[in-house]
Amino acid sequence: MGESIPLQLGILLGYAAILNPISVDVPSGNEWLYLARLARRWDPEFAIGDWTLDGSDPGHAFFNLVFGWLALILPLEGVAWVGRVGAWTACFAGLLRLGRTFGLPLWMATVSILLWCVGGQSLVGEEWVIGNFEGKCVAWALLFFALDGFARGGTLAPAVMLGLSFSLHPLVGLWGGLAMSVTAGATGWAPTRMLKAGGVVLLVSLPGLLPFAMAESVIAGAEFLRFRALVHIPFHIDPASFVQRGVATLFVLFLFNQLAFWRRGGNDALRFLVVFQAVLAAFFLVGVAARAFEAWRFLNTMPFRHFPLIIPLFFWFHLFGVLRTARSAPLSPALVGLGMLGLLCLPNPIGGVYDHIHHIWNPPIDQDAEDLGAVLDWIATGTPADARLILPPWRSDAYLRTGRAQVASWRLMRPDRPDEWRWRLEILAGPIEASTRLDEYASMRAQYNGRSTETVKIIGEAFGAGYLVTAGSHPYEVLFEQGRWRVYALPGPS
Repeated sequence: MGESIPLQLGILLGYAAILNPISVDVPSGNEWLYLARLARRWDPEFAIGDWTLDGSDPGHAFFNLVFGWLALILPLEGVAWVGRVGAWTACFAGLLRLGRTFGLPLWMATVSILLWCVGGQSLVGEEWVIGNFEGKCVAWALLFFALDGFARGGTLAPAVMLGLSFSLHPLVGLWGGLAMSVTAGATGWAPTRMLKAGGVVLLVSLPGLLPFAMAESVIAGAEFLRFRALVHIPFHIDPASFVQRGVATLFVLFLFNQLAFWRRGGNDALRFLVVFQAVLAAFFLVGVAARAFEAWRFLNTMPFRHFPLIIPLFFWFHLFGVLRTARSAPLSPALVGLGMLGLLCLPNPIGGVYDHIHHIWNPPIDQDAEDLGAVLDWIATGTPADARLILPPWRSDAYLRTGRAQVASWRLMRPDRPDEWRWRLEILAGPIEASTRLDEYASMRAQYNGRSTETVKIIGEAFGAGYLVTAGSHPYEVLFEQGRWRVYALPGPS
């Protein structure tokens, strides 16, 4: 495979574009939501008067400002593709550089990254880097370069990278920055160097900090934070929802990584990266303890993003490093045992690739979802640009497919009005229980489609909605119908 950086990047980009399960459709996943925010920021004709999109979103303000101009010259699908390729290239370049810091030739670093990607990237917590285009992907790329720069002995340039990472995605930059700060202290940085780096990070983080200071927001109450942790996004926040085997595997890999260094030694750069992993493990365990004490506010900062993502990647780097020097440095039984156990616990990469290829050639068809998608597409041309609609709140693609305002979206919370966001959702779809996501929104669908005509009338009048999309039956004019889904014109101005 050689030592050609363009060749290695080409291989990795080919995987990301063709075989990565998260990257099949464009837009997909979170792109449906974050591109809608970006479009609303730069296009005043998009989703006119939408309550959610018109709200403050300080966590993505800098991302929308930096990348939103692309929406002025490209369709949103083009923005997604340009953003994906750019973010993937930056991430892979940073990861290849980290692989070299581990002492690996480029081809070994490439194989390690591919195995990490095929394994799903993160073992628990549903964090990923190579996938859709959103702020966190660029933030992670900058974080990789910052980590590598600090490990190699740099100060100012890595500090700039870390500050930009925070500005583009505060939670990625926050926990990564805290871990690097603790690591710097533990590895003997001089106080003056730490102060210099910290000052630069703070200065460059201002584009991400200022939107929070300027936002007209409210402090979410404990009950809402509990709801968000246990019901809305438990896969990110609640360790009790994590697959126990995944957590156990993480610590097996972590122990192998530590033993691989402490038994075999390494330079100061590798020592920095090993201590960094230990700090992330400590943060993870602090998060588990916080869950035991129901510290919902702390858990909503998402302390579980980094450890489950970094450790599997570094496991492959450490493993190939051990194999590369096996002839000159005999392997201890403990290291061999932990390595074998880690390999057995990880997902089968061949099976993962096969399942993905099979999914591409034989995609599952949900006819009901396809019918609702056709309804959303009709709305884009069949209703006025300033129309407001009562739409199924679980459909992430509603904004981009319709370009119209809606009452509320389950996937897209309004950070500055969290209680009102939940209130709007429960008006639309009734009480939202912890099983909402586990049953694929079946309870939310049933309650939404079962809304009475009187309730629909109240919702329409309260939010100024002129149209209703539902599978329920109502005595209103049907403007369009596909399968069991109908578009009704509600009484009053539309």
